[in-house]
Amino acid sequence: MKKYILIFISLFMIGACKSQKKISNSEQNQHSAIAISQPKIIFTLATTACYGTCPVFEMSVFENDSLVYNGENYVKVKGQISKKLAKGTVEKLQKQFRNANFFELKNVYEMNVSDLPTTYISFTDNEKTKKIKDYAGSPETLKQLEALLRALVEEEVILQR
Repeated sequence: MKKYILIFISLFMIGACKSQKKISNSEQNQHSAIAISQPKIIFTLATTACYGTCPVFEMSVFENDSLVYNGENYVKVKGQISKKLAKGTVEKLQKQFRNANFFELKNVYEMNVSDLPTTYISFTDNEKTKKIKDYAGSPETLKQLEALLRALVEEEVILQR
């Protein structure tokens, strides 16, 4: 009797292993379309804490002119907010980042000072992404780009609430 039970369990296990569903090409294309339909992040900006009251938040701007913001500490708006931006916002920002030669800037700006927040900023353009860590000593060009994204948060998240 034990022999028959072991055979039955073995056959059941083999059947279970072979019962994996094969995905047809049309189903694969559907799954690919779903993955492709998610908008791509074009810009990010994140600020870290300091020993004082430095704002801590993250924001992402997507290719479809939408923004996601998450305010953590020392910000006027805490929590996550998603917002649709005016059409063409991403295009305008892309031009400004290209004109500022964002990809020619250093990857890290640091100095031997303490208690400053760190700003992380990134830009994706034609499948190329660059992320910059700005602690201190960055050029005015980078500060202006960071200010553009901060102003977007101020206008779209804080003032529009």
